[in-house]
Amino acid sequence: MTLKESYGDKKYNFKVEGIYDDPATIAVYLTDSDFIKTFELEDGYFNGYFSNTKIKDIDDLYIATTITKDDLTKTSRQLILSMGSMISMFATAGVIMFMLIVYLLSKVIIEKNSQSISMTKILGYNNREINSLYITTTTIVVIASMLLTVPIVNVTLKYIFKVAFAQYSGWMPYYVPAKIFVEVPLLGIVSYAVIAFILTRRVKKVPLDEALKNVE
Repeated sequence: MTLKESYGDKKYNFKVEGIYDDPATIAVYLTDSDFIKTFELEDGYFNGYFSNTKIKDIDDLYIATTITKDDLTKTSRQLILSMGSMISMFATAGVIMFMLIVYLLSKVIIEKNSQSISMTKILGYNNREINSLYITTTTIVVIASMLLTVPIVNVTLKYIFKVAFAQYSGWMPYYVPAKIFVEVPLLGIVSYAVIAFILTRRVKKVPLDEALKNVE
């Protein structure tokens, strides 16, 4: 692996001996001796300390800056504060759009089959049996689609996220809580239940004389 100075022409060649799983950063790690040798520094040179307790035995004169856990999480907290309400708005808009599209498609199915529905009523089928023919089948397709597409969308977004951040100097790991894979289908099912209730009322309103119209 060859790395070039940001503000110079000098290049450094490195051989990767191992990979450390640290998704929050994109960095090359060297031992002290290799670092000093590579960049031709004097023995004992250092440019920082990692510590889980406050270091008190270094003169303030030699401390350029102190980076705490609070500093490192400041960006993520700012994103949550600034985008939290926006994410809720997107989720609400997504649910409304889902309900609108599914309702319109289901409504078209019922309207296209209104003559057949009317005929089944004449033949003595009750509303529950008619719903099982037209609404239950649609319900099965909708639920199966949600259960299948959520994992597919997750894999697709994971790939897109990786490609999008490939050009950044930092990195934000893609993470979806396990509860999301339960909440999203449940939210879709509840939303569709409202639509199914509306559709059953439309089936009930189909008149018996509809079967006598446009009979060839």
